[in-house]
Amino acid sequence: MRSWGLILKTKNNIKGFTLVETVIVATIFSIVAVGVGSCFLSGMKLWQRAKNINFSQYDNVFTIEKLAKELRQAQDLSDIGFEGDANEVSFPVLSGDSILKVTYRFDSMQRSLMRGQVDFRDILAGKEQENYTERKVAELDSLVFNFLERDLSKDEYAWADGWEKESGVFPAIKLQGKLKGEEYNKTIFMPIFSQKS
Repeated sequence: MRSWGLILKTKNNIKGFTLVETVIVATIFSIVAVGVGSCFLSGMKLWQRAKNINFSQYDNVFTIEKLAKELRQAQDLSDIGFEGDANEVSFPVLSGDSILKVTYRFDSMQRSLMRGQVDFRDILAGKEQENYTERKVAELDSLVFNFLERDLSKDEYAWADGWEKESGVFPAIKLQGKLKGEEYNKTIFMPIFSQKS
């Protein structure tokens, strides 16, 4: 009888995992491994996408957005006025304590967008030589400015390829071009036109 008691005592002291415990641990480790693996794979995909980004495209968008921002901040000053054609647009802008005439011109030969400015005081003094700074717009094949004009006799709007100073403020301007062989269109509405109407 004594020996039987020792065997029972020994069986109770044996430690180990049951099948259920082993399956639960394996499932938890599988879920953790899948989570870590998917994070790693998505990180690799993100790194590949970031490596393939063409930052010149963002530079082009930044340049055109600067033009759009300045157009939205334009002021209605009859001495300078709004004017333009298919390749150029000029308008008055307040900058600090100065009034500037800002001109954007697209040079198709160099595929660059030029920005010029002249102070209103220089215009009054007869020294209207604009200081141009060149902004390279990489892979921009063309850029055309179109102006929205209102035909009062028919009470309708149409796009024109030119704008004269005497016409006042144009309601909107449309930029059309080709960027890396793809069509690019952006319409900029003028807040000061809607304030006047």
